[in-house]
Amino acid sequence: MEQIIDFIIRGISPERRRGYNSSRGAVGRGGWRGGIKCFTLQESNSIIVAMKNGVLKIDKKPIVMRFLNQTRIIVLSFLIVILVGSGLLMLPCSHTESITYLDALFTATSATCVTGLTTIELSAALTPFGQVVVLLLVQIGGMGFMTLASATFVLIGHRFTLRERLNMREYLSGTDMSGLRSLAVSVVKMTAIIEGAGVILLTAAFAFEYSFGTALWYGIFHSVSAFCNAGLDIISGGDSVSLFSGNAFVLVVLALLIVAGGLGFIVIGDVVKTHKWKKLRIDSKIVLSVSGVLLLVGTLVYMIFEYNNPMTLGNMSFGNKLANAFFFSASTRTAGFASFGVGELSPVSRTVTIALMFIGASPASTGGGIKTTTLFVLIVWISAVVRQKKLTVIGMKKVGGEVRSRAATVLVLAITSLLVAQILLMGFDGARCSYEQLLFEAVSAYATVGLSLGITAALSVGGKLTLVMLMFMGRVGAYTLFASTTRKNDDADAGIKYQEFNVMM
Repeated sequence: MEQIIDFIIRGISPERRRGYNSSRGAVGRGGWRGGIKCFTLQESNSIIVAMKNGVLKIDKKPIVMRFLNQTRIIVLSFLIVILVGSGLLMLPCSHTESITYLDALFTATSATCVTGLTTIELSAALTPFGQVVVLLLVQIGGMGFMTLASATFVLIGHRFTLRERLNMREYLSGTDMSGLRSLAVSVVKMTAIIEGAGVILLTAAFAFEYSFGTALWYGIFHSVSAFCNAGLDIISGGDSVSLFSGNAFVLVVLALLIVAGGLGFIVIGDVVKTHKWKKLRIDSKIVLSVSGVLLLVGTLVYMIFEYNNPMTLGNMSFGNKLANAFFFSASTRTAGFASFGVGELSPVSRTVTIALMFIGASPASTGGGIKTTTLFVLIVWISAVVRQKKLTVIGMKKVGGEVRSRAATVLVLAITSLLVAQILLMGFDGARCSYEQLLFEAVSAYATVGLSLGITAALSVGGKLTLVMLMFMGRVGAYTLFASTTRKNDDADAGIKYQEFNVMM
């Protein structure tokens, strides 16, 4: 009945509407009859007549459908994939040595959330079938379950409903609803082309070290893992891709795949379509500019502070130093591959690494972090506030208040989530691990990077579960996760004007 009242109330004056809003509490305490007393006789008769004529009907959709909205569908899709993946990894045909369900859950979460942290060695603990399961989870997690489902629907001739379009728009960070069908197919085609090119190049490089069959499998796995920014590897006998620290070709190919995945499908499509900087969308220009600056800064930092470090770049030729610095700069912003021991980095390099991990990739990409566009909007907004400007302008266009609020919300939620997680990790594993180690691990998990100082497998059950939650939150987005727990109501305060007041800052 309250749904009917909500519908009728839209045609009532703001004064009467305020009376209705104030009476909503009575609907919960005394039933709808108590809440409807604020209406006049004429308004009450309007409800009765509308019901008799069948104009108004109570929503008879199943409770599940009424519960699901765009954000909840995103969260549930990732959760279902993780649970199915962990179940498959527990099958006897998936592992060569005994693993616990926590290990399977951690690995499935890391793969689906394209993080790269692991509590087991994939090359030794998993069978070829188990590695295929991990690869599929990475592919689904990187592209997004809904993107794959949407592309499949298009191929079989399914027509998109409004709900499905809204779900896709929410997943692709508010993309315009026009052309979503073609966009879903384009994402799949784009992924196949880029990953296919990576497979060919990496297989050719690996063929010098392994048999063709092994080289092909390594090429497929690591091409997908790099483009999806997962950072998972199945190379035995080495720490991540450290065996190829002297192979600049492999490192550059992996770095380019990582950068492509981190830019995002929409930006890549925009670049391919327009070919000219002036014709690019504003957000594409922001993504390309910020990503380029961060990539350059990271490369310079690692070249300067690791140049003479014998445990990282010190013993390499200048060409290999540059290739490794470039590769690691690209990898730190969500991929998680490492061509040398991360724990051997200098304090300055570790600090910069944490910062790059926290920033992450770009919207509608395979990476995590707070995103490059969020960083840019916050910097421009703060700059405008400091200069006492009323408008925040980017490219001769005003940044809306909702965009600024969302950027600030993303930052605050990220910091808050990491603060809570750090407290939990210190409580669970503070006795055996340092504050820096746990902070590095937490940021790596939240930003879905996968770099580690070597403590992941040694964490307690509570510590591992904390990282699982961080990885999940980082992939679906803290904003999306918290928004899924609330009920969206745009008209709740319609027609109501509140008195403004200032707070001492």
